[in-house]
Amino acid sequence: MLIEQHIGISKEYNVFELTGALASKDIGRVMRIAQYMRANPKLHPVPMVLPILTLYFSRLLAFHHLPDKSQPAAAKALKVHPYAMKEYAMAARNYPPAKLARIFGYIRTCDKKSKGIDNTATNPYDLLQEVLFKTLH
Repeated sequence: MLIEQHIGISKEYNVFELTGALASKDIGRVMRIAQYMRANPKLHPVPMVLPILTLYFSRLLAFHHLPDKSQPAAAKALKVHPYAMKEYAMAARNYPPAKLARIFGYIRTCDKKSKGIDNTATNPYDLLQEVLFKTLH
């Protein structure tokens, strides 16, 4: 908190903290991070956030289909640090494959609309918040 006051950077509010909050379905934290991103669009542009969300949920889908879900084997297969596997295991309990399929659709629609396709007026951060809301519910 002291660092944030002096230099204006919050460790809590970045896209990786967003994926962590999504993994645990921490609705309040997800919405706080989304609001921070909206307030700091140069630091967190929607076109940069969506590919990271896509990668995260792609890895989560792959995790569901791993024959060996042990921490070292899963980390190697997903090409992530073994420390991250607790989060993936928790997220897998919260997001079954059918839900992940819907999430990819939400992200794809948001990406298209944030680029002006079938949308001329909606703010990209409103679209991102919609994706996050639908993901959580």
